[in-house]
Amino acid sequence: MPSNIGDVKRSVRDVQSDLRDEIITKMLAALREIRKRVTMYINRDPDYQGQLKNSIRQEVDVTSDSSMEFTVYSDSRVAPYNGVVEFGSGTKTDDPYVGTPTPTPEEYPTDYPYSAPDIEVGTGKYRWFRGVIADWMEQKPVIPESDNLMASAGAIATEILRSGTYAHPFMRPAAQDQKDDVYEKARKAIKKATS
Repeated sequence: MPSNIGDVKRSVRDVQSDLRDEIITKMLAALREIRKRVTMYINRDPDYQGQLKNSIRQEVDVTSDSSMEFTVYSDSRVAPYNGVVEFGSGTKTDDPYVGTPTPTPEEYPTDYPYSAPDIEVGTGKYRWFRGVIADWMEQKPVIPESDNLMASAGAIATEILRSGTYAHPFMRPAAQDQKDDVYEKARKAIKKATS
């Protein structure tokens, strides 16, 4: 009886190719849903819309045969204050924000890739924060004292740092909301490729 090993090897390669294609298709759909959910949380929060919504990006890296990466993130070049919005600042970083329905911290994904920002007066980190406040003042408009925008922005930034800000999470609740959907899409991709 002739060997059919060649046919089996071709079938395995076909399944690998089909599985890769299915996973990419399903994960792209999942990314779109997560991104929509992030935007929804930003839209629900009147305090922090600004450039935050414009900073939401997604990236896909499927160049390697051994790994694939699908990412939704907030681009800090567009909204450098994104970490402060997500986690809060100062003494209020551990307090729950009651305005946005979010999961409790113990429900957040354990491997969430961001850490709470640390902004201290006198560091380079503080200077960008003062610039963000100055931009905000110009957009609202907030009239500075003595026509000195940066001094007024510095005073506001210092007060924010002293008293802290509540977290207004937008990434963590979106990831939590969509976690089951991502797993289900991955399961369906595997099932479809192997049936």
